[in-house]
This record gives sequence, structure tokens and C-alpha cells, in this order.
Amino acid sequence: MLIVCSVLLALSRLNTAFDVVVPTPFAKRPYEMMVGFRKALLVIIAIYTLAVIAGYNGYYHLCVFALLFLFLVCMSFYNVPEREYFVWVHAMSAQIFLLKKMSVASYGATLLALPVLVLLLLFFPNEAVNTLLFFGLGMLYLWLMVIAKYTSFPYEVSISVGVLMAMSLSFPPFAIVLIPYFFNRSVKRLNQYLA
Repeated sequence: MLIVCSVLLALSRLNTAFDVVVPTPFAKRPYEMMVGFRKALLVIIAIYTLAVIAGYNGYYHLCVFALLFLFLVCMSFYNVPEREYFVWVHAMSAQIFLLKKMSVASYGATLLALPVLVLLLLFFPNEAVNTLLFFGLGMLYLWLMVIAKYTSFPYEVSISVGVLMAMSLSFPPFAIVLIPYFFNRSVKRLNQYLA
């Protein structure tokens, strides 16, 4: 009986893998957004739910928190640097590479934040200027994160860069100063890998 079962199991094919592909609204190019979206899908759904509940009940600040938290989730997509090969394959200068990364991050974050932004503008039309300022602030910090990712490339973001970013969170105008500083530092780092 044992031999018969062994032969039957050896000849049969058991497919127990549960393989589901979660579709994303992103193209194949911005892999950070695509991978991050798939990993954080439940968090993003929770943020949308929070924003709808806050908007329906008239809690403007909670809805803004949902918008900013969504940008924080998008920033987390850029935490870990990619392998050197995935930077090296780009046939462009370091400046163009960084600008392209920033535009891809802007596109992805705008796609994710658009439902919350529209909800804020519909439920709180009197706060439209403040809402757009918060959206711009979230985008500014996202750009800062994308650029900071490459300041220590191919290694993770250094402690000094992390401290400077934390300081910019407490004083947002400091982020405007940090972007060109991190940009120049990242360009110097990436010039070793890009033409």
C-alpha cells in the first residue's frame, strides 16, 4: 500500500501554490510604485476608507491626515535602494535620471492621492487652498525622499541624511534648501554608474 501511494504521489502533480497577481495602475517602468502598491494595498485601502469616513462626517483634519499618510506610504516605497545594475542600465546622465525618478514618483503619488484629494475638494470646498498646500507639501517630501535615496547609493540612506530629513519635517521650508543639496550629492554618487 505504501509503495502504491508513493508511486501515485510521484506521478501526480499537486499545484498548491496560490498565485494571485494584483493589478496596479502603474506601468512597468516605475517599479518602486508598482512593488510598493502591491505590498501596501491593504494600507492604501484603509487610508481611502478613513478619508471617506472623515469626509462624510466633516472631519477636515482627519481627511488631511489621510492624504499626508498616503504620501508617507509612497515615501516608504523609496526606502530601499535598487541594485547597481538597475541604475547602470539607464543610458542617461545622473541629473536626467533623478528628474525622471522624481517625475515617476510624482505621477504615481498623484494617482494614489487623487481620490483623497478629490474627496477633500468636494467635501471641504472652503479649504481648497489649504488642501492644495498640503498636497504640495506631501509632493515636496516625496521628492526629497526620492533624491535622498541616492545620496548614499548603493547603500541605504545614511544617518546624517535621515537626521536632516527629520529636521525638515519639523520646519518644512528647510526641505526646499535640502532638495538642491541632496540633488547635487546624489548626482556625484550616481556619476559613477551613469554616463
